[in-house]
Parts: sequence; structure tokens; C-alpha cells
Amino acid sequence: MMHNHTEQVIKESDLQSSSRHKLLEQIEHIRRLSPDLCSTIDLTRIMENDCPLSIPAATSRVFDFESVAQGGRGELYRSAQQNPLVRIVGIRQVFTLAAQGHDLANLSPKYKILDVLGGDGTLARALSTLIPSSSMPSILTSDLSEYMVAAAQSYGLASLRQPAQYLLLKDACFDAVIIAYGAHHIPLD
Repeated sequence: MMHNHTEQVIKESDLQSSSRHKLLEQIEHIRRLSPDLCSTIDLTRIMENDCPLSIPAATSRVFDFESVAQGGRGELYRSAQQNPLVRIVGIRQVFTLAAQGHDLANLSPKYKILDVLGGDGTLARALSTLIPSSSMPSILTSDLSEYMVAAAQSYGLASLRQPAQYLLLKDACFDAVIIAYGAHHIPLD
């Protein structure tokens, strides 16, 4: 019995180490894209013992958006979102609210927005078609799905894997936070 417990602790430790390594790679990607967005990440919070770097396998919600190879349906979701203009009316309204009275065309990279359930970055990609690049705010796309975070990164977006209910970010460091098309995926507990 003790042998099984030791193996479990070792496996959990390896998982934590692997998750921490992947997270550090994501942070480095964000730093290269936007040092300003990188400065919002709370390294102290990440180093805390209760930081959920490994996502429990018990919840099927996590796997829904992973790749088909990982038992999810991420490719299907991404193909449905391939054209970010599909939801353009709603996306424009979401960003108008996030701009807090500012004209979208007058924003700048200094204006920071967190897209908490950002998937593969559909909102950021859509906004980039609506406004000039000089007005594009700095958007950090975050998601629970490793597959979706990797997809957002492949689009050249700043993206971080983190649970919506335990953000790895400093308090009060964004001008706006968006929780748009996915609040129903946040566990109630």
C-alpha cells in the first residue's frame, strides 16, 4: 500500500514539474510578444503550493476542448471558430463594453484586456479585423485547455493556460476582463 502511495506522489510531482515547465514556456512566449502583458503574471502565485498547475483529470469539461487524440473535440471547435467573423456582431458588443466608453478605434496596446475563457483566441482575432493594428489593445487569452492555448499561440497570440477560478495573474492589472462565450464551462464548486 505504501509503495502505491509513493508512486502516486512521484507521478504527481512529475506532473507538477511538467506542468510548471509548460507554464514557464507559455510565460516566455508572452514575454517575447508583450513584456507589458508578461508583467501581469504573478510568479509568487504560481510558486504557491496550492497553485493548480495540473488540471484534475476528473472533470470531463477539460477534455472537451483538448485534441481528438487526447479524447476531446478541440479540432471540431476550432474548425467552427476558424472564421472569427462568424460572431462579429456579438464580439464587437463585447469589446465595446470592455472599452468602457472609449472608442474601439482609439484604444492602444497600453490598454490591457484579459479574455478568461479565450479558447484559441477567436475574440482577439476578430477584433484585429475591426480596428487598425495601432489601436489593438494588448489581449491575454487564457483557457483551461492546453490544446486551445497552443492553438492561440500558433496564431501569434499571448496565451496562458489557467483555470478561470484560479487566475495566475496579479490583482487589478487589466483595464478590462472578458468572460464571454464559455461561463457555463466554469465548475460550480
